[in-house]
Amino acid sequence: LHPSHLGTAGTVGAKLGLSLLAAVVSYVVVEQPVRRGWPHGRVAPALGAFGMMVAATALVVGTRGALPPAPSAPTDGLPPHVAGAPVVWVAGDSVALSLAANLHDDPARFGVNPLERTQLGCTVVGADRPMRSFAGDPIAPPPCATRALEGIDAVRPDVVVLWVGSRPNDAIEVDGRWVRACDPAFDDAHREATAELARRLQASGAQVVISTVLRSGARSLPVAGSEERIACVNRAIGEAADLVEGAVVIDPNELLCPDDAPCVESLAGGPVRSDGLHLDRGPGGAQVAAWMIEQALGSTANASLAPDLQARLAAIPERTLAWLDRVTTLAQGVEMDDEGLRYWGERLVLGDARVAVAEALVSSEAWRHQRVVEAHRRWLGTDPDEATERRWTSWLATHTTSELDLALATSEEGEAASGTTHRERAQHLADALALPEAAVDHFEARLDRGVEWDTVVRDGYFSLPASDQRMVGLAPSSPYTPPTEQLIAEFRTTGDERAPLVQALATTP
Repeated sequence: LHPSHLGTAGTVGAKLGLSLLAAVVSYVVVEQPVRRGWPHGRVAPALGAFGMMVAATALVVGTRGALPPAPSAPTDGLPPHVAGAPVVWVAGDSVALSLAANLHDDPARFGVNPLERTQLGCTVVGADRPMRSFAGDPIAPPPCATRALEGIDAVRPDVVVLWVGSRPNDAIEVDGRWVRACDPAFDDAHREATAELARRLQASGAQVVISTVLRSGARSLPVAGSEERIACVNRAIGEAADLVEGAVVIDPNELLCPDDAPCVESLAGGPVRSDGLHLDRGPGGAQVAAWMIEQALGSTANASLAPDLQARLAAIPERTLAWLDRVTTLAQGVEMDDEGLRYWGERLVLGDARVAVAEALVSSEAWRHQRVVEAHRRWLGTDPDEATERRWTSWLATHTTSELDLALATSEEGEAASGTTHRERAQHLADALALPEAAVDHFEARLDRGVEWDTVVRDGYFSLPASDQRMVGLAPSSPYTPPTEQLIAEFRTTGDERAPLVQALATTP
């Protein structure tokens, strides 16, 4: 329920400047991060309550297997210290940064004191080796080890989570040969490099947890062979952990991409990886972060998170929770789950506007899914099969609701579903648009005159009576709801009902 751009309220001592330039087919990421860390847990007394460690500025130029723009870094500031909680050191690339951002947004919820030590676009297997991008361009990404090990002996964290999550599509040179994941030479190099970094991290006394690479999300840039290379690298990660006594592997694919099924795109009512790679900052990404931390810390985390969630829900006013359930049901046909209630309930209590909730609901995959199913039933008289539903749900992310309706209504299947006589088709169209009997006569007369079905549908769809019916049905009216005429004008301008729906939901009593 929370697209990644809807708020960056978390705190971590990190600033990140980022610009992206396209070069040939690959992305070239130009990053100049300025990062600051802070002491937590057992090192705080030694370094002072407000002591900070300042890292040197680094310039990084590279491409990492079709890497989309990295997630925004959390804002500067000293986060609240969670008394008695373990210090969790998050190392890796920009995917690890997206995990750290969620932890820093709400450390108390996860029961950890997070420290972020990531390097955007970094590599483990390619350190000190020539590399080429998936497009064949020479690249020189920074080694993950530099940032991952920076200051670790002074801090001595309890747990290190190492996550190099970018898809392994780049090539390295081994013994004069260019190889990619699934070539034994690459896989051997990956295993040894990962094991060596794990040993160096473990030397700090921390429990080392290595995460596998997530399979590609729905919005990942398609690269041939990605899924096979991900599987090979994940096997190498498991083998690397076997070489380091005490190292643990966690596999977030168990949560998001189980049993070779399409990856889950939303959790807790919010998107998980809007760009197909990085965790969103919001309920969806936070749910993944919670799962990973539970796996990393073991059963103690499982025991501590659930009571905390219920306690925090109990602190949110009942009327706020009821409103969240009401608008979620209106938008998506189901009540909001506990994770979403906690997240948005606390945001509303802290002063976020209701329109932020409405925007998140209407921009979610769950809303698009519900809208596709409803349109398919209305125009074709059936529920879509799974493949059809996925295709139209993805399509609707970049198209308007009117384009969806008209595409279905004027398709061969839609025309066939409307009936065989002009009267049947006119009745079908009027029912789909929730128009009275007079509209049936009007549509039938036009069809009798030889007007094409596509034209009759389009004219009827954008008619004032049909637009009025559509806007009236968006959400319950209240003294605060914008006038229907205003909503109609916006719909007729954009051809999309999402913006009017946001206004209607935000003003729902």
